[in-house]
Amino acid sequence: MVETRHPGRLSGELANTRTQLRDRLLLLRRNSDVGRHIVRSIESHTFEWVTVAFISGWLLSRLPARKEKIYYYSPDQEPGKGGSHKKKNKLWKMVWNTSKPLIAAYLAKEVADRVKAASSDTREGI
Repeated sequence: MVETRHPGRLSGELANTRTQLRDRLLLLRRNSDVGRHIVRSIESHTFEWVTVAFISGWLLSRLPARKEKIYYYSPDQEPGKGGSHKKKNKLWKMVWNTSKPLIAAYLAKEVADRVKAASSDTREGI
């Protein structure tokens, strides 16, 4: 146990120990600041950092394009079933089946008009 004969000396030692501990913690905090080390390194070795950044960017730009498709599903939808995709397909089929006869009729009318116009032009020219 600690003797209490010299209370002033004990409090002085505690104060010194606290000061040393605080100084060591501040030094540790300063030395472990990675951001500060990187900034200092960039400031002192600018050319090297720019060269490494350029080479890294060039190498990354040479990577092949990603060919894999990634599908995302909503939580209420099973991964094997494309619910919204099926709805869109169903809607598109309905619209296409409705408009197909209209498009065919329009194209047939246009072709007939052009043939009629071409035949009348050739008769007038004779």
